[in-house]
Amino acid sequence: MPADVKKAIEYFNQAIAFDPNFALAYAGLADSYFVLPQFAEYRMSEILPKAKDAALKALAIDDTLAEAHVSLAAVKEAEWDDVAAENEYKRAIELNPNYPTGHHWYANLLDGMDRMDESLVEMKRALELDPLSPMINVTLAWLYLERREADQAIAQARKAVELDPNFVYSRYTLGLCLRVKGMFKEAVAELQKARMLFGSSPSGLGDLGMAYALSGEKAKATEVLSILEEYSQRGYLVSSEIALVYLGLGEKDKALEWLDKVCDDEDEISYLRNSGYLEIEPEWDSLRSDPRFKMVLKKLHLE
Repeated sequence: MPADVKKAIEYFNQAIAFDPNFALAYAGLADSYFVLPQFAEYRMSEILPKAKDAALKALAIDDTLAEAHVSLAAVKEAEWDDVAAENEYKRAIELNPNYPTGHHWYANLLDGMDRMDESLVEMKRALELDPLSPMINVTLAWLYLERREADQAIAQARKAVELDPNFVYSRYTLGLCLRVKGMFKEAVAELQKARMLFGSSPSGLGDLGMAYALSGEKAKATEVLSILEEYSQRGYLVSSEIALVYLGLGEKDKALEWLDKVCDDEDEISYLRNSGYLEIEPEWDSLRSDPRFKMVLKKLHLE
């Protein structure tokens, strides 16, 4: 959650104040900054320079630190320099083959590059190294879902929930998997739990609204739309969330209209790239044959 990440940033800065040459603290600070834009209220353009500065400081202190190379790799990925990002991930894994986050985040990059088989290998290696990580279990479930292997995705997401029932992404991912499987009522229940855990962040509202629509609760879906539109007026990056709800309601023209709004904002493009890949995720499958959707992907540099 954003509050937890902000607390981590505070603690890393305290560690650096005690020891300005603590390279690992700079790497942790970079990673903390990097994950903030995964929440719709934070803009990558504001956060990325801070993450990059911390990653470069970590490497300046110790260029043999695998964690620092992973931090810089994430920054390069956010800058859309996938070649440099992959080189940094490979260097990190070379320096420390047993660093789970190195394999985990490298798997995310490979997934975004449409190298899904390689991504699965890296993610399974991350899980071998840290089998009790809810986030790694969750991300493996996502990979299965993107491969349209819904049963395996659900089973993996349930494992993540068992590890930590209060970890927001465990509930959220299980809800998405159930929705793709057509288990709409069960999906709504999990996504409602996720929404409570997300707190004041608008993250996950679009997926809940879509699940409401698909389960026949159109009034609740419309209510979610109103909430999201209020967030939008306050400057939050929720255009894709609104598009999801309209898609669930069967209003494809409205969904495409809101997706097109994303193309006008570099921060929304970054948010989409960091929160999930529009060109892979199954919830957008009903739009894939539409030329307007293909144009949106092209504008977003995702095709």
